[in-house]
Formats: sequence, structure tokens, C-alpha cells
Amino acid sequence: GLVALSAGFFSSPVECKTNDDEEREKNTTISRAIDRIKQTARETFDEISRIPRIVLNELQSMSSDLDYYLAKLSQYPTSLRTASSEDLTIPCLILANAAIFLLWQLAPKPLMQRHFTSYPRAPPHTLLTAAFSHSSFLHFAFNAYALHLFATPLLHTLQPPRFLALYLASTLASSLLSRLASRPTARSLG
Repeated sequence: GLVALSAGFFSSPVECKTNDDEEREKNTTISRAIDRIKQTARETFDEISRIPRIVLNELQSMSSDLDYYLAKLSQYPTSLRTASSEDLTIPCLILANAAIFLLWQLAPKPLMQRHFTSYPRAPPHTLLTAAFSHSSFLHFAFNAYALHLFATPLLHTLQPPRFLALYLASTLASSLLSRLASRPTARSLG
């Protein structure tokens, strides 16, 4: 039995790797890695080459949107000379609110808090400026929409001078009441 086992052991082929085989295996592995890198590079290049088309499509879409809005704008008075004060009152108030909102995004916060929030020991001008401040874009957008929606009929009834007087009186009264009702450290706006 031992002779048969040893004869079988010696008669079966034994794989011995030579240096040439190891070198070929390394080259094959390297070749596959290079092929994967080339494939990834081709796919990346294809993706990058699509970017100008995507940008062009977006620009064309923006262009059609711009055409739409320009057509809508052409329905409004063509110049400030032909626009009545009634036509400009609400948009100017919304624009003032938008300008202050933009200032909140760009200016140093301590400066904005000092001059555009109302608080018990705040400078007197903040009774007015705090009303034009908004804590978020949603706060600004909702107030602008409400101003447009509710103030437009009131503006037509009161006419611009009396409407603006009411708007400013309401602004001062709400800021003053907010100051009186607030804790000493509380700040209010909008």
C-alpha cells in the first residue's frame, strides 16, 4: 500500500511556478489594472464631454424662462415716467424689504442686529428699520406676498400718500408694542 501511494504521489504532475510564470501573472494583473483605469478614464471623459450639452440645455431652458418673464414685464409700465405712484408703491415697498433682506445676508450680523432689530434699549430708528427685516427667506416671501395681496386693494382705496402714512404708522406702532412687551434681551423684526 505504501509503495502504491508513493508511486501515485511521484507520478502525478506537480505544478511548480517558475519565475517566468510569476512574471506573466504579474503582467496580466498589471494589464487588467491598466485596462480598468483606461475604461474608467473613458467613462469619466464621456461624462465630462456631456457637461457642455447639459449646460447648453440649461441655458436654453433659462432663456425660454427669461423670454417668458420679459414678456410678463412688458405688460407693466414701460418707464418710471409713465408709471403712476399707485403702480410703484407696493413694488417699491417689496423692493425695500428685499434690499434689507439681502443686506442681512451680506453685512456683519452685529451691525444688522444693532440697526435693524427692535429691542428695549435700541436706537429710535430701529422702530422703523426692524419692520423691513426678515428672519428667513420664507418670512420675507410670505410678507411680500401678503403685502401684495392685501395692500393692493387698500392702496387703491386710500391712494399712495395716505396708504404710506398708514403703512409707516402701523410699522411704528407694531415695533413700539413689541418693544414694550419684550423682555430686556429680546429682539424683534419684520
